[in-house]
Amino acid sequence: MFFGDRMKKWKIVCTMMVVVLVVVTGVMLALNVMKEHVPGVTIPEKEFFPVTSIVVYQSDTNNLVMVVREGTVNSSGVYSVNISGLAEEDSIKIEMENGSVVQYWLNEQNLSFKVECNKTAHIAITYFITSAFWNGRYNLDLDDERIALVGKVANHCNEDFDGVTLILVAGKTHTVPDRIRDEPVLKQTISIVNCDAYNAEAWGMAWRNVTLTNSEDSLKGGSVDIGIYAVYWLSNVTLLRGRETYVQVWSADVNITEYVKIKDDNPKLFLNVKNPSAYSWVSGNVYSYKYGIFVGSDTIDYTPRNSSFEIEIGWAFDIIVNRDEVVENETSSYQNVTIRINITNKDITSFEIRFEERFIGTIIDIGNLTLEDGILKTAFTLNSGETKMLEYRVHRSRWIILYNDTNN
Repeated sequence: MFFGDRMKKWKIVCTMMVVVLVVVTGVMLALNVMKEHVPGVTIPEKEFFPVTSIVVYQSDTNNLVMVVREGTVNSSGVYSVNISGLAEEDSIKIEMENGSVVQYWLNEQNLSFKVECNKTAHIAITYFITSAFWNGRYNLDLDDERIALVGKVANHCNEDFDGVTLILVAGKTHTVPDRIRDEPVLKQTISIVNCDAYNAEAWGMAWRNVTLTNSEDSLKGGSVDIGIYAVYWLSNVTLLRGRETYVQVWSADVNITEYVKIKDDNPKLFLNVKNPSAYSWVSGNVYSYKYGIFVGSDTIDYTPRNSSFEIEIGWAFDIIVNRDEVVENETSSYQNVTIRINITNKDITSFEIRFEERFIGTIIDIGNLTLEDGILKTAFTLNSGETKMLEYRVHRSRWIILYNDTNN
């Protein structure tokens, strides 16, 4: 009997413990639900402030990356984001529409900030991290007469960037002329890349207000043409950490003229490439391809719209140059000399020939050439198997001839 009473009491105690446990669990769940709606509670950054865009510079400028996080909030409170690899605390800037940022504080890699608002508000967080950079190259297709700017972006940051807007900056800000800086829209654009002192005040959301050019359907985003440098805007790009990612920034049709330039009896193959596109090209390396085969590379300078650049491909081995000089009154101190230059095309195709020569002495007869700024010039088409002779006469000192013969 005594044992039965003890068992009955024990069952009652266990039942009460279960009831208490259920009640406590319910209260905790209710508190957690309420906690989600109480102002002042830190919210995970992934739900509210994902990375929407990053700005990357060329490797010869710096390896800083500007990160832009954006999101909306519906109430006052304290919010938080994780910042990995922050370059400088002074670079942090938080902008808010329809509300105000009361304060923010940084605890290691955790950025917290307190905001006040009474309706839905947009928040943009910008800061600089290390390290990523990019390099560009131009691929020139000689068959289709098309050029493409390809960028290689190296992401050495501590995070992946998935589906972001990638803004690539080409060139250096300090090279922008003052007369360009004075234009309002360009001032905003310049502020994008002028970050030597990590001054986020110059940044904010200025890049959003810049007018972008979308003239080519092959351009994924847009571009800002400043004249010395450019800002390229690419949408929906993924950059994995520790990886190099290749992106085609833009491509455009070009007008290509192929010719052989002969200077100092050396025939070399050149290309004149005209830029008819709606934006300028910054300096960089150009790699030329014909029939899908690499045929040469060169470096170009800044090329404005509707202008052209010249690149050297290499030796024109099938263009043969022979020179002959006929000297009159050889024993005299001053002589009249006739120079004859035979140019032969042993290739199966025709070539445009551009000939230049600096002469020695005084011109007596320019023959079938023209004289421009002290240089003899001519241009003509040389068909396959054809030979053309250029001829001119000069009056010069005999000692100059002897000196040249001694040193050759």
